[in-house]
Amino acid sequence: MNTTQSIILYRNPAEQMFWEGGYAFPLIASLATIVVVFLVLMKILEVTVGSWKVNTTALYSYTTLAVSLIAGVLVFIFLFI
Repeated sequence: MNTTQSIILYRNPAEQMFWEGGYAFPLIASLATIVVVFLVLMKILEVTVGSWKVNTTALYSYTTLAVSLIAGVLVFIFLFI
């Protein structure tokens, strides 16, 4: 059976560490988590509080964004370990 080998050229050492060091999957998963958590929390706020109040109150949006970012960071840490 023939095996093929390929040469991968990276532009710099940081790019090599990103792709070969296992940073890509945790980063992509954490970004997806941020988006999903944000959308779900905003939908829950729309249903419970009302869409006009969610859109006009920055506190709800900032709180939702903060919770989403915290969830994304926790997912990154969990997957990176």
